[in-house]
Parts: sequence; C-alpha cells; structure tokens
Amino acid sequence: QLITQKNLGGSGGFARAMHETLQRPESDFVQLLDDDVRIEPESIRRSVVFGRFATKPVIVGAHMFDLLDRPKLHAWAEVIDEAPFMWRTLYQEQMPHDFGEQNLRQAKQLHMRMDADYNGWWMCLIPTSVIAEVGLPLPAFIKWDDAEYAVRARAKGVPTVTLPGAALWHVSWVGKDDSIDWQAYFHARNRIVAALLHSTVPNGGTLLRHSRRMDLKHLMMMQYYPTALRNLALRDVLSGPDHMRKTLATRMPLARKMAQKFPETVVHKDPDEVLHSRRGRQVFQLHRRHEFDSPTGMRLRIFTARALLSHLIRKPAPENVATPEVEFGKEDAHWWRVPAFDSALISAADGSGKQIYTRNRGTFRGMLYDSIRLHRKLKKQWPRLAREYREALPELVADNEWVESFEADA
Repeated sequence: QLITQKNLGGSGGFARAMHETLQRPESDFVQLLDDDVRIEPESIRRSVVFGRFATKPVIVGAHMFDLLDRPKLHAWAEVIDEAPFMWRTLYQEQMPHDFGEQNLRQAKQLHMRMDADYNGWWMCLIPTSVIAEVGLPLPAFIKWDDAEYAVRARAKGVPTVTLPGAALWHVSWVGKDDSIDWQAYFHARNRIVAALLHSTVPNGGTLLRHSRRMDLKHLMMMQYYPTALRNLALRDVLSGPDHMRKTLATRMPLARKMAQKFPETVVHKDPDEVLHSRRGRQVFQLHRRHEFDSPTGMRLRIFTARALLSHLIRKPAPENVATPEVEFGKEDAHWWRVPAFDSALISAADGSGKQIYTRNRGTFRGMLYDSIRLHRKLKKQWPRLAREYREALPELVADNEWVESFEADA
C-alpha cells in the first residue's frame, strides 16, 4: 500500500509508518529504512529473527556502510555523551573501518560486545509493543528523532542492539556538510530539546557552552547562514514545546528561504566561470592519518582572542571583498585556518562547485550578540523549560496528535 502525505520530514515519515503498523494487528514489528539506501534482504531477515528470539522487546539496529566506498563501515554502536549531550560512534577514533585494508578476522575491536544507546533510523526494527508503550517520534522533522526515541525507550526498559551481520549501504556524511545548510536549524533545536527532555545533568551540563563555541566557530569561519538558523532554533526552544507541532511543516521551507539572504550559500558551478583567489590555494602537509594542526592550550586562547578581535574591530580590505583572498579545499578549511583571512574560496563538501565566504563586521557583531544573549537566557530558564517539555512529551508523541498532523492540509 502506497500512502502519500505532505513533507513532514523524516520524523513525519517514520511516525506515519509506526501509526499505520499499529493499525495492523498482524504486524509484530515496523522496519524503518531510509529511502536512499542499498540493502540485502538477508539483513532484514536477520533483524526480524533476532527480534523474535529476544527474551524481551528490543530495538534492533543495523550497521551502516558507505554507499560510494562500499568496503568502509561508518557507523555501528552509537552512544550519547551525557555531559555535552552529543551523539557519537563508540570508538569513533577507529572510524571509518575499511575492510579493504583489514578484514573481519584481523579487526579485533569488531569482535567486542558494544552496547549502543541508539541506532540511526537508516535501518531500525522496532516492536509494535514498544511503540504502543513508548509512543511515536518527536515532531522533530529530522535529526535526533532516532536518538531521542531510543533514550525514551530505554527509560521504559527497552534496550537498543546494533546487530552484527545486519547492515546496509548509505551515502556517508563525509561527502556532505549538513551542519552549514538548512539542517543546521534542526541539529541545534532538536539536540537542545532532547537534552531538556532527558539530560540528568544540571542545566544540560556542557551543552550550552559547546553550543556557544559552535556559534563562534561558524562566525569566525564567515558562515553566517547556519548561525542565523541556530539563533532561530534557540528562539523557538525558548518559546516552549508547542512550537514543535505548530512549525513541523513550516520550519524547513523557512530555513531554506533564509539562505537567499546569505551569499556564501551559493555554490558556483558554472564551467565558464573559473573562480580564482588573490593569494592562491592554501595547502597543508600533514604526515599522519587523522592528524590535525589545531591549536591547543595557550595557543588556542591566543588564536581565538586575536580572531575574535579582528572580526569585531577590523573592516575587511576592499580588494578581499571584491575577490576572495585565498582558496581552501574542503578538507583544509578548518575553523583555526579560515578566520585569519578576510574572504575565502572554499570547495563544496560534495565537490560540485565552490563557495565564497566574505567577512562582514556588522553581521558578525549582531549575530554574536544574539548568540550570547540567547544562550544566557536559555541557561537561566533551563529548569523551567525542562519541566515544560517533559510535561508536554506525552502529547507531543501521541498517536492522535500525529494523525492531526498527517491530515492537516493533506
């Protein structure tokens, strides 16, 4: 049966799958899958068999391989660090694992038991009994719906297992950077909402400090669009939990529309227009895999202070506004390199073209002030907001509330 509905994001699609499955008593599970994957039917069979033989209800997740580099394993057991309330892959320093270089017999870490906090919904099997007890996803559109759901289920005694031998191929995040496009809004808002709902650390631990640092990095990188989206996300969080259902279908179009205000969002692809920088391509020679030359300790403080003062006080040179000062490959365009220049020509993450980032002192000042003010307000109101979001959670994830979203303007 094919069911159509308006665009309610990934969470809206997965919520619809859960809702429809609950209406079919012959179904014991719902199998969530992304639509841009390649999968072997054997993976689905193994997930279902494992779920059926489990001694108690369990969420069964799968590993994720890179669709464009198929021997590379990019995600298995994923966890949420409590203090910053941020997701990551367990043993992330060993990711990705390339089976072209080291087979399963040689990879000792892949024979360990790895306990997951959640599994991405590129492939995840959930028993209908769990859905009936835990509810449907948050109306989050995209991002954090899978992680929040698993944390909520764990509180009900339902664990998540990332099952060895069950996997699919999905385009990895290496060839894209959704933290600087319209999805930056959902990355910021949904992480904070999930922490308000589930964090056991006072005021979210180091989450807000980490969030402020992310804003500062974006601003120093001349990435004003994601900063604007993140500030919008904080305003929405501060408005209370009702905004999530009300804005479910509207925030994505608004976020995409906001991109028109920021020239750096344009990816220049015209083959007849060859873009150049005044000082040429910046190249960095690093000798070890995963090596970074990022500043630490006192050097980090001095660098940040200098960059911050420069962006606050000094106007960019006119010639650097007219023509990009330097050029970076995407892999070299880090936050500790780009801020030293007035403008930069940077390759798009997918290699489709180049983007021009130009420093704007007025925009920097205004957005930095908004970020500081909003984070302070959020920290002050955290206990009250946490109480409000937790009280609203049963209604936010209720089946009947989702039905109204499915049917609204259908």
